[in-house]
Amino acid sequence: MVIYISKKANIKFNIKVYEADVRRFLLRLIAALAAISVVLGAVCLVLASQLKRVTVEAGELLTAAEIIGRDEATFGEDFDPECIYHAGVYYFTIHSRGEDIKVRLRVRDTKAPEVTVKKVFFAVGGALPEPLDFIETVWEPDGLSGEFLTDIPELKEMGTYPMRVRFFDASGNKTEAFDVEMTQIYDSQPPKISLCGDDIIAYVDEAVEYKNQVMLTDNCVGNITLDADESELDISTEGEYTVYLTATDSVGNVSERLAVTVKVVPRKVSDEALDTLIAEVAEEIISDTMSREEMCRAVYDYVRDALVYSGVSDKTDDVSEAYHALFVRGDGDCFSYFAAAKAFLDHLGIENISIAREKGYTSDTHYWSLVNIGTDDEPAWYHFDCTELRDDGYNHSGCLLTDKQIDAYCKVRPYFYIYDKSGYPETCSEIITKTPALEEFY
Repeated sequence: MVIYISKKANIKFNIKVYEADVRRFLLRLIAALAAISVVLGAVCLVLASQLKRVTVEAGELLTAAEIIGRDEATFGEDFDPECIYHAGVYYFTIHSRGEDIKVRLRVRDTKAPEVTVKKVFFAVGGALPEPLDFIETVWEPDGLSGEFLTDIPELKEMGTYPMRVRFFDASGNKTEAFDVEMTQIYDSQPPKISLCGDDIIAYVDEAVEYKNQVMLTDNCVGNITLDADESELDISTEGEYTVYLTATDSVGNVSERLAVTVKVVPRKVSDEALDTLIAEVAEEIISDTMSREEMCRAVYDYVRDALVYSGVSDKTDDVSEAYHALFVRGDGDCFSYFAAAKAFLDHLGIENISIAREKGYTSDTHYWSLVNIGTDDEPAWYHFDCTELRDDGYNHSGCLLTDKQIDAYCKVRPYFYIYDKSGYPETCSEIITKTPALEEFY
């Protein structure tokens, strides 16, 4: 074999290579590559055989148990509950009976958005309608866009203009074409501001989020800006202040000035501060002659009456959440009800144990307590859940329930009260709170 150092300068040298050696080397190389490919193929087959493959439609709720066909199954930490709303392929782990099962989940979106439309008005000199402005109601788990199928006409006169519009999701699924109407008007009507609650809640030394706590409406499409006169507000000091809000639409119409009360409260609350407020309420609802059972029922009634279910809470601190739910907002989710009840139970000296639904069975969690209405020597444990419990007509009290009763509710609402019972004391078998709608599931 001739190797050239430089062909131009004709500098070269010869290397003696035997054809048999080259043939042997190539054969060995081919054999080695073939062996490696066989091994890799076998590994891929093994890995593929260990994968549980599942395909679901976007937005379809699923549990770990449904995926692998076992009652005892939980999602691993690598599972993102939000993935079911977005088309794609996801890999995660399911734990079941001491086994880690690898799952390949394919989320596909084959359904068009479900949309109803409405007529819209727009102002001379204001913003023109966008396709999404025509939506009245919509169901679509994975993004929504729209397009006009007709050109925007010349808008020389007041009146109604017919248009055609269509909507599509992130996967390209398109709705039917909708015939819609947009009406051009001279807009002299100002926007309106309404509060979502009684007062606006703000936290000490934090900017006030007005738009999250008010509703802005206008007769025409276009952006509405919100302005706040905070001249009387001292955000660094806890208290109640008056702030004046105004809204301006896209053509400059300004709403009437709305005076709102802004409650500035601390985000974190001490145990002592909460207990002082709880003590004031306890004096009104608890008497010295009450048994532990009677005190629990009084607490249950008070918390249920004091809170409205809103589905929102701060789950990082049960003390602060109890304070805000009971004495600031008046609403919350299951954690708020749990935290509020716990504050009373602790103040009254009623032994209680906190429980959270075991992760992985559902996309969310649930919180409640076990309470001891007996004595230290002869405990009597019951489940205590102040959250409103209803599903398909199975409305019942969550005050002082047995294992039999919560197990029955799990048959109506799968996995609602699922937790590892081995880590908690056994509840009493005597039913002291009737749940007639669940008796057929005992």
